[in-house]
Amino acid sequence: MQVKKRLDYQAPTFTIDNVNLAFDLAPDATHVTSQLTVSRIDPNALDELILDGHDLALISILLDGVTLNESQYDLSDNNLIVRRLPACCTLTIVTKISLNLTLHLKGYILHLILSAHSVKPKGFDGSPII
Repeated sequence: MQVKKRLDYQAPTFTIDNVNLAFDLAPDATHVTSQLTVSRIDPNALDELILDGHDLALISILLDGVTLNESQYDLSDNNLIVRRLPACCTLTIVTKISLNLTLHLKGYILHLILSAHSVKPKGFDGSPII
């Protein structure tokens, strides 16, 4: 893990105003569709957005509904850099998560569901609410 120092901090170029996530859970992999509403903070700033991600396989990326070709973005093991973004846009990114991460994700979601069903409301003094 790379150490980040306070002196190296740079203010973000974009803000993500809205995030919609859809998960398609399957036995061998999970597909995640993320729809991001993105706005540039500084109109004079660089027009590239850097998104971090690990253990993901990129399936597709769309800018305002139009599929981007590989010359419009850079993909590495740890991040996705989308170039030439307008001041405001919607990015739709579909990724595939590996089997090991899928099993972990399914277990986590199941844990959340079971936890939600086992929570019993209580009053301020800890007694059950009837």
